[in-house]
Amino acid sequence: IHNRRVALGITCVQCTPVQLELLRRAGAMPISSRRCGMITKREAERLCKSFLGAHSPPKLPENFAFDVSHECAWGCRGNFIPARYNSSRAKCIKCSLCNMYFSPNKFIFHSHRTPESKYLQPDAANFNSWRRHLKLTDKKMSEDIHHAWEDVKAM
Repeated sequence: IHNRRVALGITCVQCTPVQLELLRRAGAMPISSRRCGMITKREAERLCKSFLGAHSPPKLPENFAFDVSHECAWGCRGNFIPARYNSSRAKCIKCSLCNMYFSPNKFIFHSHRTPESKYLQPDAANFNSWRRHLKLTDKKMSEDIHHAWEDVKAM
């Protein structure tokens, strides 16, 4: 479970002593427990889905693409094409500047220096962290699009 959680880029945070005590009293943790890691409900769903077999991409229009960006190094924007995504090595992101295709793992290391860009030191980016670094560019997207993006990241 730990290895799958890490591969999916799911961060586990330690609960506070107060949270641990509440979990003990609720019977969710043994009284002898000294610590407990927690993940969000959505991340727990992703983790469970990853163990339940093959995943099909969410139902989206045929030529649909998510507008994505990352802020590693100089940053970059691109179009994530879910129809092309079948593994983390699939070249499914088209860079908006050079029109080259990259896998999610490689795209987070791809950047272009533009006059308005600022260099951000990557926070220990690694080849399994694309789910954490890739963000949807449009902040006003519908809830359906947001859930479809979460479903794609869960694959």
